[in-house]
Amino acid sequence: FTEDMLENVVKETTATVTHSRDRIYFYLDENASTQARTARVEVKYKSANEERTDYIELVQAGLIPFTYNGTTYYMEAYEEYTMHYDPLDPHGTTGWYDPEGIPWAAEGTPQNNKAFSDGVLNNPFGGDVIWSPIDVIHGSDGQTICKYIMGIQTYSDYNVDQILINKIFPEKSVTAIGSACSKNKKTSSLSNQQLHWFLPSIEQLGTMMTSANVDKSNFEEYFYWSVNTARNPNRTVSGLRVRGRENPFRARATKLNSNGSLVLSEVTNTVWGYPSSTSDDAVTSDYTSGDYNSISYPNGGRTLRTQKLRVRAIRVADGVSTN
Repeated sequence: FTEDMLENVVKETTATVTHSRDRIYFYLDENASTQARTARVEVKYKSANEERTDYIELVQAGLIPFTYNGTTYYMEAYEEYTMHYDPLDPHGTTGWYDPEGIPWAAEGTPQNNKAFSDGVLNNPFGGDVIWSPIDVIHGSDGQTICKYIMGIQTYSDYNVDQILINKIFPEKSVTAIGSACSKNKKTSSLSNQQLHWFLPSIEQLGTMMTSANVDKSNFEEYFYWSVNTARNPNRTVSGLRVRGRENPFRARATKLNSNGSLVLSEVTNTVWGYPSSTSDDAVTSDYTSGDYNSISYPNGGRTLRTQKLRVRAIRVADGVSTN
């Protein structure tokens, strides 16, 4: 969808159907408001023997606010990819429809075998790992991480390959980041630099689940993806832990426990508390042993990126009306 949809693309306000199995498609612009709104569509039926008028109501739910670190964000009220109301579509040809959920990365794409952060411990005797170019594993700002993974924000020596960016929107598969970011309107040149909508970080996701004023049943039943990737053990050389490792096959998700707490997707976040290994294989492969077993899916939220989980996109407050 582009910023000029209503002005230059979808300009008609009436449509005529001459065959009984024809479809009419409605474009409803984003409801950037906390209030629901309704469009009332007048439908006139005419035949040789009858003429009558009915009405269809199209309802758009309002956005749901929550506060993280003193900043207000808004989450979508429902997950569109789980809903399908077209009786003429057998669903098999509809790539976005998948009630099971959406993978973080599509099977067979570079995004499913790539580390986005490189961790180095400059001082082996203290301090934490420094992640370059940004901390995709623990970073708390989902918008910043999405901009990096989408190739909108670039960093010297760490630019995401354009082939990888294209694979975030594979032809016949929807991904978690792609689904969330596709809610943004593009410019007429089909670029998108704003990213008002994005996939939340694990911390934003957890706050949303625990504090938003909504029914929590889905959050208790299903795991939801965050934009954060998962971590592997530190690399140990001569007894010193000198390098942090990202698991190139896993990302972080969470859900609510029955007591209202969040399912874990990471171990302790101090450098000396992280597991370590002297094996190259352990720190560069899909490592699930030791302390990481208890937090790896389905025990925890440290999940293979190709696993189908639920997605709930959030957006910044810029442009949202609360009236």
